[in-house]
Amino acid sequence: MRPVVDRSEASTLTSWGRTEPPESKWPVRLIDVHAFRANETSKKDSVRLVEVRGSCPKYTTLSHRWDRTLTDEHKTTLWTIDLHRARIPLDELTLKFRDAVEITRRMGISYLWIDALCIIQDSDEDWNAESLKMGGIYENSFLTIAANQEGDGGCFNKQSMPHDYLHTERKDMQSVEITNTQPDGRESTVLFHYEKRRRDPLPLRSSILNNRGWIYQERILSPRTVHFTQTQAVWECREMYKLEDLLPSPTAVFDLTFSALILKDSTRVRDVVDHWHRGIVCGDYSRRDFTAPEDRLIALAGVAKIWQYYINDTYLAGIWQSHLAFGLAWMRDEHRKLAPTAENCRRPTWTWASHNGFVAWWPNHSSFQPEARLALRKTELRYCGNKPETFGKVDGGFITIEGVISQVVVQSIPENAAVSAKMEKFPVKFFVDSLYPKDYASPPVRFPALALGHGVDTTHWIRTYLLVLKPISSTQLSYWRVGFAYVDFQTLEQRTKFWAGITPQVIHLF
Repeated sequence: MRPVVDRSEASTLTSWGRTEPPESKWPVRLIDVHAFRANETSKKDSVRLVEVRGSCPKYTTLSHRWDRTLTDEHKTTLWTIDLHRARIPLDELTLKFRDAVEITRRMGISYLWIDALCIIQDSDEDWNAESLKMGGIYENSFLTIAANQEGDGGCFNKQSMPHDYLHTERKDMQSVEITNTQPDGRESTVLFHYEKRRRDPLPLRSSILNNRGWIYQERILSPRTVHFTQTQAVWECREMYKLEDLLPSPTAVFDLTFSALILKDSTRVRDVVDHWHRGIVCGDYSRRDFTAPEDRLIALAGVAKIWQYYINDTYLAGIWQSHLAFGLAWMRDEHRKLAPTAENCRRPTWTWASHNGFVAWWPNHSSFQPEARLALRKTELRYCGNKPETFGKVDGGFITIEGVISQVVVQSIPENAAVSAKMEKFPVKFFVDSLYPKDYASPPVRFPALALGHGVDTTHWIRTYLLVLKPISSTQLSYWRVGFAYVDFQTLEQRTKFWAGITPQVIHLF
């Protein structure tokens, strides 16, 4: 491992080029792994928590999945923090944590960061402050240890397996075997594999971490990661993958590593913004699972800060202010079955993070033209914690928008997420966020629909994209979002005339 570590340390691809104060990325606590190592006089191997003051030392981080093996006795709480500052016996930690300590020691590094131990788990104040820095903590670490084993299997596997063997076990892969007889009579065989282009090397594709929400930014922002998988160890930095079996990985030929995703993007703001919506949120992040679904925004804060560095825009609960119309044009999985739900989705309803599960943007950013009369007039968002932060967890609030509104008419209670509707005589496809039965008590039902933008390519130039709303109050012009829709006109002239006849109004979206 040492040669790839040295090469990575010398690389220019280990930072994003930002000028943030370094202390903004520092963890408040670290684990001193050399504090009480077992020796001739002390047989008890222990570590301890230390406070980071003055300057931050070199440290490693652990990326792992929280599961039922991680009990309260393995966490730092208000009750145990003084005990952990004094001493933490290694045999009281989970096997993953003990292995992470061992790996850190073998690397010659004295400090380790583990979320369960370095954040006070029952202190909202400490959790809100440290979770907001989580991206920076991984970005500032020397090395991330990714534990890909199920349960409390630790980091190390029992026996490594070359990934060419894994290829031969895949039924969805095409292979061609060429055998040649050499002049000395020996046979030489070359096996060619073909599969769909993917970024990850094969040992990482079945990783239990791949579907976890918090892991997303941990992996992107870490300058170096060693993945301890069930079959072998995999090195990842922003230049390359390196596999334990030293066999070449086909992904390295045509693609950057997962942790170099942001470096790959065009510097054009429009391209970067489109990649935020369709590459980051839609492409991977929204599909991931969370133990606490309300963490969907805070767990992306580190990546969002880097995006802001590139596009110099205001962040509004997962959406960029200068691209608000497009950011509001998200939809949930259209193929899912609708089930009645209570009105308890997270607020604000207009952000994609208000719902669990996969979200998508129907139009491409390049083929979407914002409605000319749509304008943001005011933002009033509530953030959690004693020190509200733009990238922090949102607890509610509203945005005030001026725009043109028509009516979408639904004839019956929808059974699927995608339902046919009408806007006057024009056909509408309505993608329902959630089914609230009382909304459909007396069909047909009329929903206000705010024009977000229009299609500009040859396929969708007669189309208008809509934010479908539900009134909260009949007198205050206050609304919740209930879905996304589009309406198709017959001609461009028809589309232009329809919206030109509607007077803009100011509404509040909660």
